[in-house]
Amino acid sequence: IFDGRPRITLFGAGHVGQAVAAISRQLPIRLTVIDQRRVQLKHVEANENISIEHADSPIQQVQQLSGAVAAIIMTHSHGLDYRLCEELVDKPNLLYVGLIGSKTKATKFRKALRVAGKTKKQISKITCPIGTKGPEGKEPGTIALAVLSEAMTAIAAANKVNK
Repeated sequence: IFDGRPRITLFGAGHVGQAVAAISRQLPIRLTVIDQRRVQLKHVEANENISIEHADSPIQQVQQLSGAVAAIIMTHSHGLDYRLCEELVDKPNLLYVGLIGSKTKATKFRKALRVAGKTKKQISKITCPIGTKGPEGKEPGTIALAVLSEAMTAIAAANKVNK
């Protein structure tokens, strides 16, 4: 059901993903949490803001993204994170693609994406590290708060430009 709230897709239901979902319950967004690991998804509580999807192949879920304006990548696998980046940068509707990781991971991924033939514009869609303008801290809740603020700010900024 489309109700005007921005749709964000979260790939990964680990500790930080669970914190993102918990905070999202109170925000004017629609969050879809996707993970391969059913045991992790059990820690995410669905409600009117949160949808939960188990996916044997999260990559296939990218092709089915409809209405999402932002994606946050924080899976249990660097390889899966990269493959998701590779697919998500091709989605013109995405206003924000956030990737959890270090500057080193960001550099490696950007270089690999260039080699894979992605354009500078596509690669520039990826924000990594995420949440750098938010509060400092390594706790899942602190990271979640920062990345949600970052994603919502990017969505709001793009909506102002498009009005």
